[in-house]
Amino acid sequence: MPENEIEPTSESENREAASPLGTRSRLRKRLLAASAVLGIGLIMLSVAGVFLYRFGVTDAYIRSAFTAKLDYMGMAFDAEVFRVRASPFELELKNAAFNDRITGAKIFFIRDARIGLGYRGINPLTLVSDIEITSADIHGAEIWVDFDENGRSNFANLREDDRGSYYNFIYDSVQFAMADSVIYFGDQARSISAKGRDLRLDLKPDASGAAPEDKRYKIDIAAANTTFSYAENKVEDITFRAAALAGLKDAEISDLTIESPIGVSRLKGRVDDYANPKYDIDIESTVDLTQSSNILPLGTPLRGIGNFHGKLTGEGEAYKIVGEVDSESIMAAGVYLKAMNVGATVQGTNADYEANGKAIAEMLTFGDFRIDFPRLVGNVRGTGTDFRWLGELNAAAARMGNISLGELFLADAAAEYRDNELSASAKTFSAKKVALSDSGSGDLSASNIKLKQAGGEIQLSAGEINSKSLRGEGYAFDGTSLNNVRARNHDSVTTVEIESARAAKADLQGSKLENITAGKTTVKSNGNANEAVINGLRAARLESNGMTVTDIEADP
Repeated sequence: MPENEIEPTSESENREAASPLGTRSRLRKRLLAASAVLGIGLIMLSVAGVFLYRFGVTDAYIRSAFTAKLDYMGMAFDAEVFRVRASPFELELKNAAFNDRITGAKIFFIRDARIGLGYRGINPLTLVSDIEITSADIHGAEIWVDFDENGRSNFANLREDDRGSYYNFIYDSVQFAMADSVIYFGDQARSISAKGRDLRLDLKPDASGAAPEDKRYKIDIAAANTTFSYAENKVEDITFRAAALAGLKDAEISDLTIESPIGVSRLKGRVDDYANPKYDIDIESTVDLTQSSNILPLGTPLRGIGNFHGKLTGEGEAYKIVGEVDSESIMAAGVYLKAMNVGATVQGTNADYEANGKAIAEMLTFGDFRIDFPRLVGNVRGTGTDFRWLGELNAAAARMGNISLGELFLADAAAEYRDNELSASAKTFSAKKVALSDSGSGDLSASNIKLKQAGGEIQLSAGEINSKSLRGEGYAFDGTSLNNVRARNHDSVTTVEIESARAAKADLQGSKLENITAGKTTVKSNGNANEAVINGLRAARLESNGMTVTDIEADP
């Protein structure tokens, strides 16, 4: 049963309130009380108590006015207890519910609250009473923030009360404390929901003596045992802590820490202009990619630990990140990185981004493709998980199936990852060493390189490949040039097709040839044996066992 209570008054006061003379007396005393409050600030609280309770401002009246105000704003209010006390001057609420007046949607619920009040007096020109909210001590609050599939929130039907009022509430010195509370969040359009338990919020005015519009507040907020859900995936046991000094226009964040099974993030910095926020935030974060992949629908399984140190700046939805990422090991969709370090600047809006920087690692593997000590420099543009990279690549070594490269370099290179497929290209390529099974090459260069990986198959092509030397068991070539080369690796079998080839010199088991040319050539290797088919083989000169032959032609 709702309670509307008032502190007891004397019988003489009740008799006075019931008579016509009492009405006139109350009017005179209102004016006297108002004058006393304006002139004598030292007795403000005592006069406020007399003014509010001796002259008819009762619980029922205050509750009625409060309920009517909320109703005009679009909110239905009900409370088991709504009580105003004179000493100390405060409002007490128990089991108070604040719901949408039209839809009935929940907005707030307060199990127990005590609101400290102070009376500043009446403005003689407007006859508006100034009531100060000095403190708010709330226990057991529940807060709902919900968005439907159209992005409409449960606050959408609320409106501001811009009508005139006989009471003006002042909040600039409020000390706010909330404990043992819960916040619920839901976004149907994005399949997001969250529940913050053990919510605690402390708010105190900074003792700076600033004007009300410049007043700043010390904020301390924490939540534990919190859950976050995205689609059918849930992160549990999240702990959140924040400490800040905030005003009406900006905030300085001294500490913001988020801990969860996914990782730990620590932030500090400032935010200006809440309407169109400008932010400058320092971030340190450690992310368990294995847990992230297991919990969140990333689409690609991840393994490893990632660390980030950097700065986030921006305005609105446009942002810039300058920082460094490092990890002992990362694995994703068959890509493995060991001892990775990335220094980059990233700029973007929402999911679209552009990055410039460099990345180094001890090793990178992708299916049968492996690069040792890669170093990448360039530009990356992307949306979500799809990206395109432009730049240069240096590496100590690389291997693809039975092909291995040493001291390689790619210039004017590009790589694109889209729909789980990787493609790459480079205008120029060079390597000090090349090996194909038992074959070896030195000082290799190539142009118009293209690489594609999809469905467990790797394809490589080049417009032209030049080699200073090519050596193998029983053969050697010098000054070799290959045109329109295509290589394919599938199920551990490497197939190389060459449209045409040329060599200045060759040594085939002691037989020496000069000015060798060949047409279409196919080489297959499974790691144990090699097979070659050469069409249109020509040589200007052959020396073998003391015999010399010129203008040689041979076909399979």
